[in-house]
Amino acid sequence: MDVYFQCPIFFSTHVDINTWACVDLRVGEFEIDTTSFNSMNIKCVRPPTRLPYYTHIKKLSINCSIPLENISSIVDLKQVRHLSILSITDLLIFQPYKSTIPNVYELTIKNAVTFHEIEQFKGFQFEQIKNLSVSISDKDRNFIEKGLFYCFPQIEYLTYSSTLASIKILTNVIDEVVHLTNVSFYFYHQPNTTISDPYFNSNYIIQNSQ
Repeated sequence: MDVYFQCPIFFSTHVDINTWACVDLRVGEFEIDTTSFNSMNIKCVRPPTRLPYYTHIKKLSINCSIPLENISSIVDLKQVRHLSILSITDLLIFQPYKSTIPNVYELTIKNAVTFHEIEQFKGFQFEQIKNLSVSISDKDRNFIEKGLFYCFPQIEYLTYSSTLASIKILTNVIDEVVHLTNVSFYFYHQPNTTISDPYFNSNYIIQNSQ
């Protein structure tokens, strides 16, 4: 059996997990104290797996499709504050989220949110999320934004990424997110596309947003 497990050096607070088999978390003659870790990146966990249980993970990044029982067998999810997932639909495995991940207030969604994914989220709300980092698909962007900000009605800090750059996007987002106190926009335009507003004017944004 092949085992791929990146064992951290002493005094590290981060652990990467990518394993298909059993591991013994030891370095030389010393057994590593899992309570010293506060950040974890899960790349792959497949049975049969025997891994240590981490009780102090605050930041959890999941980069694969994995059942909730596999995650909860490794991490005390009630300790997690910042959750990073590939797709917004990955959040659904944590239902009921108020008892599964009750203390997560910061969420990062790595892949662009699409119309189809927002359709699946109708009726769900995650009021505990205050800090959201998200990328928006340019297709059906207005619908995606409305659905997204309905799902996360208490956002205070927002990081918004898109390939479409427009003053209208800025003003719409600022007006749509009721509790917003801080927002960062990142626009990446593709070759053969045109930036709608090449010169963003802060006064225009102030005058045209509520």
